[in-house]
Amino acid sequence: SDDPKMAEAIGVAKETLGEFLDALSQPGPGQTGFLLKVVLDTGDQQEHVWVAEVEVLSARTLCGVIASTPKSPNLRFKQRVDFDPDRITDWMFVENGLLVGGFTTRLIRKRMTSEERAAFDASVPYRFES
Repeated sequence: SDDPKMAEAIGVAKETLGEFLDALSQPGPGQTGFLLKVVLDTGDQQEHVWVAEVEVLSARTLCGVIASTPKSPNLRFKQRVDFDPDRITDWMFVENGLLVGGFTTRLIRKRMTSEERAAFDASVPYRFES
């Protein structure tokens, strides 16, 4: 909340969420790996987690399964969660091997050292545009 660049990245993700939802509803050729980053309440704290297998249940409710390893003991990998779209803080999918969206991920990656960035790039199933 005190990081203006991260707040800006989250703002862009929220403003462009329609692009994700359109692609999710009718994936184009080569579009895979649809994920949303969602902030969830974990008791007295909040945690941002990536959610896969996203489904739109209604205009105010989406659901999916946690696709990252949560830090909170109140959340678990592959747990099904329902959430309001207002809780979304990022989105991403892969198109022909390239990352689309992932605004917070791009910022985090930009802040890495060249060694950290190389290790990160080797660990993910997508590429970043040059």
